[in-house]
Amino acid sequence: MLLRLRPFHLLAFAGFVALPLAVLGAKMMPILLVGAAVPIAALDWRALVSRMPWGAAAIMALLTAWGALTALWSIDPGRSLQLAAQVAGTGLAGLVLWSAARGLDAWGATVVGNGFLAGLLVGLCLLGFEILTGGMLTEFLRHTLQGPDTLFVYTVAFNRTTSVFSIFVWLAVLVLVPRRKPLAALAIVAATFFLLTRLENASSVLGLATGAVVFLASSINLKRTLRIVSVLIVMGGLASPFLATRITEGGSLELIGSHVPTSHLHRLFIWNFAGERSLERPFFGWGLDASRVMPGRATDMTVEINALNPGSDNHGQGVRNDALQAMPLHPHNAMLQLWLELGLPGAIMGLLGVLIALGRIAGLGLSRRHAGAVASLVVTAVVIALLSYGIWQVWWMATLWLAGMGLLALARAPGIPGASDGAGRSGPDTTSP
Repeated sequence: MLLRLRPFHLLAFAGFVALPLAVLGAKMMPILLVGAAVPIAALDWRALVSRMPWGAAAIMALLTAWGALTALWSIDPGRSLQLAAQVAGTGLAGLVLWSAARGLDAWGATVVGNGFLAGLLVGLCLLGFEILTGGMLTEFLRHTLQGPDTLFVYTVAFNRTTSVFSIFVWLAVLVLVPRRKPLAALAIVAATFFLLTRLENASSVLGLATGAVVFLASSINLKRTLRIVSVLIVMGGLASPFLATRITEGGSLELIGSHVPTSHLHRLFIWNFAGERSLERPFFGWGLDASRVMPGRATDMTVEINALNPGSDNHGQGVRNDALQAMPLHPHNAMLQLWLELGLPGAIMGLLGVLIALGRIAGLGLSRRHAGAVASLVVTAVVIALLSYGIWQVWWMATLWLAGMGLLALARAPGIPGASDGAGRSGPDTTSP
């Protein structure tokens, strides 16, 4: 008798595939997101609607609608409308997975948890192999799919990969902590951290380290830790453009210039530029995805950066020998990008989404370690978002939606207080983000 396909099978498959896929090409994460969402929606779309996390859906709808509305004053209206549709499509696929995750019973949650855990272990082995061989598989696939002349730079090829691992490793902790295997959880986090330090994505390492600090603090006092984290995120988010405009003031860059890598100095100049432009249109912003066509963004900052760090081994050039522009494509900071493109309303909606996620953790009835792992995943993702990538990059949005699916599936794992009601199903209303 054939096994009847159920949503938890597809969620478990997505959890298993995510990390190995991230090693071979994190840009394929949207394919995984949509590939899981479409058949799940086809299985029982009425049940998905009944379990829809309406809070998250409302924020997503408001953010998308405001982004589309900015086309009225955007410096590139067509780009704004196109990206609004892209964000909406990715969000819809993510909401389908979130809705399915909220309907899991204890057995389904266990299967999904096993999928994530097995995928992480396979992914760690695969990433270790790539580190030992200098990216042999990744380079082979890239040259096979994109042509032999495609540029492959090992030092940056796994930047996206490391970000996915630093976030998803907390899902393994969510699986292992309720099963009373803290040493196994610690070993996996340590192994992930070690492999990330073998590569060159400082934001992923910092994100994972910050998540570890939050985990330890939450294990001591969960509510106080969540309160402090929430206050820091709100204050930093609202003040980000004002702080960014002061980066080049007071001679601070001259003091640290010779001790900071060129890439880090460049990032500081990018934030300074984004902060200045944000305050020129603080309420309405420049329009969704306007960062890519921002006036003055192509200004060459190479001379200024070289002057601060004359001993740089790459002479102020990027890894592809590109000029160091004032802002190449996006601000590399989620809050600054929200401010720059969507103004204060966009910044508030972005902060609101993070605060809702953090605010619901204490009410889930989890053990402190279990709740700490949930908080650590959220904080790790926030730290990376504040240091890297454009917030609207499809692979990044897909990664965050998939991670959120994992949280909803695993945050109320079997064997802990409040794991299931009398019917053996997770209580959906209490886990809505």
